[in-house]
Amino acid sequence: MKFLVALSWLGIAIAPYMACAEDNSFERLTVDQVEQKLNEGNVFVFDNNSEKTYKNGHLPNAKHVTPSKLTAADLPADKDATLIFYCANEKCLACHDGAKAAVKLGYKNVFIMPAGIEGWKKAGKTIVKD
Repeated sequence: MKFLVALSWLGIAIAPYMACAEDNSFERLTVDQVEQKLNEGNVFVFDNNSEKTYKNGHLPNAKHVTPSKLTAADLPADKDATLIFYCANEKCLACHDGAKAAVKLGYKNVFIMPAGIEGWKKAGKTIVKD
C-alpha cells in the first residue's frame, strides 16, 4: 500500500494498481482446477479476450464475451451455475471485469482463472479453434 501512496504522491496514475487490489474478491482457479470443473455439470466458461484471440484458441465450450457489454442474455438462466471467466494472462484484468458484471447480474458462483489462455496453452491443455 505504501507503494501505491508513493506513486500517487509522485503523480503517477494508480488506477491500474488499485484495480488489481480490488479484484481480489473473486476466487481464483488454477488451470488444473478449471480443467477438473469442466467435467462437472452446470459449469460455464467465458473467454474475455478479443474475438481474434478467441478464434485462435480457447477453452473447450468457452463462450466469447465482451466484459463491458455482458448482459444476462450472455449467461445461463440458473444464477447458481458455476461461471468461470478468463482472459489472456495474469496481467490482464478483463476476466475480473467479466466476473464483476456477472456478480452485478446476481450470479453467486463466479470464479476467475488468472493464468488465462496463455497459462492454459503453456500447461498443454486442450484448446479449440474457430
